[in-house]
Amino acid sequence: MDLPSTIINVIENPDLLEWGDLKLYQRTVPWREKGGIYMLVRGIRGAITVNSNTKEEIIESTKELLIALQRENNFNIDDIISIFFSATSDLNAAFPAQAARELGWDRAPLFDMQEIEVLGSLPKCIRILIQINCQKNQTEIKHCYLRGAEILRKDLVKEILDLKESESK
Repeated sequence: MDLPSTIINVIENPDLLEWGDLKLYQRTVPWREKGGIYMLVRGIRGAITVNSNTKEEIIESTKELLIALQRENNFNIDDIISIFFSATSDLNAAFPAQAARELGWDRAPLFDMQEIEVLGSLPKCIRILIQINCQKNQTEIKHCYLRGAEILRKDLVKEILDLKESESK
């Protein structure tokens, strides 16, 4: 049985993915030497709490979180694929995505939604998921949880604090 050339190439070189004339190499191959390209999509998560349900506080707190996520992960605005924003039901004075627009992050799709209500969950909380194109490993991504939102992911907050401590030595 004859196999299509794409399947043969993958069997002979499992790091090569072909689609028509486009050749993509997985990250394990020195891709520049092979003449291919690759791009990873990574998600960057963050959350922040606010004291009150006002437009000003929602927008300013969301800007603070967006700036922290960009600073910690060193990405360009052009690297952004999309940004998802969620807010707890007690925050309805503004759309968090407006903060991104005010920062000039208006070319990527921005999507606001309401967080599901779960008994005992953190109130007055804005969460963000930024999807970016990058060359980073998953472990290089730094998630940010600010102003009370640290309790959502204590494991990630500890990782970041440990990393910063080792960098300062």
